[in-house]
Amino acid sequence: MRAKKVLALAVSAVLAVGMLSGCGGEKAYPSKNISVIVPFGAGGNTDMSIRALLNTATEKVDDKYTFVVENKTGNAGLVGMEALANSDADGYILGATCIDLMLHMCFGRTETTMDDYIPIACTMADPYGLVVSASSPNYKTLEEFVDYAKANPGKVKVGDSGAGAAPNVAAKAFEMYFGVQFDIYSYDGSADCVTAIENGEIDATFTQPSPAVASLKAGTLSMLGVLANERLSGFPDVPTIVETYGEDYNLVMMGWVALTAPKGTPDEVIETLSDVMGKALQTDEYKEQIQSLGMEYIVLYGDELTSFLADQMEFYEKVCATIEL
Repeated sequence: MRAKKVLALAVSAVLAVGMLSGCGGEKAYPSKNISVIVPFGAGGNTDMSIRALLNTATEKVDDKYTFVVENKTGNAGLVGMEALANSDADGYILGATCIDLMLHMCFGRTETTMDDYIPIACTMADPYGLVVSASSPNYKTLEEFVDYAKANPGKVKVGDSGAGAAPNVAAKAFEMYFGVQFDIYSYDGSADCVTAIENGEIDATFTQPSPAVASLKAGTLSMLGVLANERLSGFPDVPTIVETYGEDYNLVMMGWVALTAPKGTPDEVIETLSDVMGKALQTDEYKEQIQSLGMEYIVLYGDELTSFLADQMEFYEKVCATIEL
């Protein structure tokens, strides 16, 4: 009788191990391609940073993963991010979320909340900067720009990506902090705003460095200030708003992108993916890719990423509450 009991326990143990390792009828994860929803078009910051991480994960960490990116665009990223929240939580559908998702939430444009997403790894967290034409006769520094805007209310033409999008919120926050008034024009994205400045259609835009990096390096555009706590490694000569004007002007806006999974995705899958992506983030290859794209390199995943996103949500709830679109 005792022998049968021991045998039964042994069989149960084998079956349990088999399920974890992919035996006993259960397939090891991943057993098929993993779809990744990117809510913006190919070639943008979100798309490029996500692809850089996924490629590094498969090429340098674990080649058993095959990721298939689907650019599902519309409504300032909301179409793709809501599609992710409503996807099967089986580990085979992931997606990119970003600052724009929080802004949609803050402005009441979606019923989704951050609880509908499980963060895995942050691919970028770039501050926004004030970018102008380098040939402008009216200002060469941040202080000169602010003085000119104050003296000429409604005359400085600023481009953004639409009401409530991150560049628009940055412009509105800048107006609030400095008591200025811009004439705002909306374009399809930051790259179009950069082109518009070069064509003389607008005077300035608030953008992350990457869409403007070629023009900044060529000297046709100039970044007068960054909305960050520290200067950017790629633009060490550009001052922050807070260092120029003091703590009362602590205007900080980060354009982050995170690889996430829908709520309900199994814990063991999240842990596995977080480990793989965390290793990918720390490779020299990923660092070089991100920096070559003009983005700030950051290693942020797991619990630290969860805490970072909670802080970001708190910040934008406060900022957006003061903004009239």
